[in-house]
Amino acid sequence: MLSVLLLILKIIGITIAVILGLLLLLVLIVLFVAVKYKGIAVKQGDDIRAGFKVTWLFHIVSVKVTFEDKELRYFVKIFGIQIMPKKEKVKDKSPDNAQNKVVEEQMPVEQKPDEQTSDEQKPDEHTSDEQSIDEKQSDEKSNDENPPENPDDSKKSVFRKIIDKIKNIKYTIKSIYDKIKNILENIKFYKRVLTSELAHTCYAKVKKVLFKLLKHIAPRKLRGNLFIGFEDPATTGQILGYICMFYPIYGNNLNVRADFENKVLDADLKFKGRIRLYVLLVGALRLWRDKNIKKLIAVLKRGRR
Repeated sequence: MLSVLLLILKIIGITIAVILGLLLLLVLIVLFVAVKYKGIAVKQGDDIRAGFKVTWLFHIVSVKVTFEDKELRYFVKIFGIQIMPKKEKVKDKSPDNAQNKVVEEQMPVEQKPDEQTSDEQKPDEHTSDEQSIDEKQSDEKSNDENPPENPDDSKKSVFRKIIDKIKNIKYTIKSIYDKIKNILENIKFYKRVLTSELAHTCYAKVKKVLFKLLKHIAPRKLRGNLFIGFEDPATTGQILGYICMFYPIYGNNLNVRADFENKVLDADLKFKGRIRLYVLLVGALRLWRDKNIKKLIAVLKRGRR
């Protein structure tokens, strides 16, 4: 009996260990297996074409997005089976169904016979005359019981209503003034906090982490041609400077030209890259565990006292 119980416990333990091992393996796959992406972008005059594809785990999961002829399309596949968008079912166009539909449309609609009002439903003229006489007598009695109001009292009630309305307007204006004053004080408080030395320290930390994340997310391979130009030469130079910041990524594979006199945008680009989830997770944990960021968030939540 004891040996059977130990065998059952052993089987349960092995089963739990296998399940935990599979879960751990799944987590490691999600964290460390890279999500690969690649794409193209072409613009020549009014012709715009683009394509973007994302794959994960040996193409088990794939997402494809295309833009061509001013039409955006997307496809999602798992194990090569398209799940989005779902394929439309072919409608049954057999001659039997078409003939039945025509017959149904040609069938006449049944008409209901005209309803006739019976003599019993007609109103009794004699009864209506008696009711009108009774209503007149009741109105006369009510007028005798309720004499007209004194004109002085009506003037006093109108004067009171005017005073009440003036008081309500006064309270409304005071409430609006208090709200605006509170908003302005809150703006001053948050401006003081966000321009403090603590905030600048947090900005530097966030900038450092985000730069690493962008470097990881950015395409590892980029090649093609880019020809840009804006109406303002200063804007053209500024955009050209931003593009040159990524020179370590694309190097000599990207040919960039600029027109400082005309507005133009032509491109023929191909790019490829990959993203690992654990890199993003590590960056988020660094920001979450930072003491200065926690302190700044606490101050902002506490607000102005």
